Amino acid sequence: MQSLRIKRYLLILLMPVVLVLIGETVILHRGDNAPERVGSLTIDTVQYVKIIEGRFDDAMLPYRYRILVPSIARLLPFSPPAALKLITYVALYFCYLIGLLILMKMSFSMGSSVAAMLAVFAIPLHLLNYSNPYLTDGLGMMVLFLMIWCLLYNRFWSFLAVGGAGILVREATLFLVPAWLIRKQYLKALLAIIIGLLAYAIPRYLLRSPNYSPDAQSWNAERMLWVLRSWFSFGIMGFLGLLLIRKLWFSRVAWVFGLLLTGAFLAGTYADIFRMFSILTPVMLILLAAFFYSLQRKHAFLGISILIFLLLGDFLLVPNLLLYDDRTLWGIDRKHCAAAIKAIEILLVLFATYRLRSEIKSGFAEKITIVTGTFRRREKDEGVKGFAGSRRS
Repeated sequence: MQSLRIKRYLLILLMPVVLVLIGETVILHRGDNAPERVGSLTIDTVQYVKIIEGRFDDAMLPYRYRILVPSIARLLPFSPPAALKLITYVALYFCYLIGLLILMKMSFSMGSSVAAMLAVFAIPLHLLNYSNPYLTDGLGMMVLFLMIWCLLYNRFWSFLAVGGAGILVREATLFLVPAWLIRKQYLKALLAIIIGLLAYAIPRYLLRSPNYSPDAQSWNAERMLWVLRSWFSFGIMGFLGLLLIRKLWFSRVAWVFGLLLTGAFLAGTYADIFRMFSILTPVMLILLAAFFYSLQRKHAFLGISILIFLLLGDFLLVPNLLLYDDRTLWGIDRKHCAAAIKAIEILLVLFATYRLRSEIKSGFAEKITIVTGTFRRREKDEGVKGFAGSRRS
């Protein structure tokens, strides 16, 4: 038992280092000397650089509201892009570290935890943190992981502090602030919502400016197609994970998933939808762990096969050191090759759905019982209160 715990903690400490090193060395970064396919620095980065250099009045909205990361970057003895990159990599390390701690808290096996972490790491939307590490997204994601960790461990004041500060990193943090309602501590949840709204509103009042960014990218068919291509099989596995997860954790995970999914859709109407869906990463890690854990018990080879094709397919969608200068793979256009690998991956996921049909059926019945039972208890409580009120009158 002691040996197993040591192995777990070594995994939790070392795996994040390996993933960050892979992302840094294999994925191509944006920049002035980057290949054309990768691109130069985005307008987001340009605005953050202006803030770091002290040209605050020149920065456009909404970037000037995200003051926490540029403030930290100003304290570092590096150029603005290098400082932003360092903050992103440190934040991603802690994302993986906290994510593995969350999975350990939820009693997932080491195998399913590793599989889920590798799958989340390979999501093209997540790899954009390495392709363009000069943003606030990495630290924003770390905030979401920390808030979920605080929610599971019942650390309200940490949840409040992290959530309030996180809104100064990325506004999407606000969507997770109501998560404390699931603990039925309504006064604390109300306090968290009020603090979150103040953290959102006060900078917008004090730092308002007529300079809006022309870079807002909302819904369109091409961008939605890219998101669906990146998330389709993950969506299936995530939904199955929600049905297969232990009932002890179902309510909290489902509530967090609903909040973040709503936030991704709402924010995607006026912001970059690519990156908005990345806020689902923390909860997708949990759902994928539940999926791979169910496969590991009876169909381990199938789970490994899904993971291999998932990694191969996603690797082809993001510019990387090995393939960026070659548009073909095995004599086939890379897009066609990636589509074929993705198709096999989806077929394997559907086959896994069939093999897990009995677990899915029982899990679905269990989760329906939880949901309907919750509504029945609320109706009963309201009925008792109404009866008591009529007796007093």
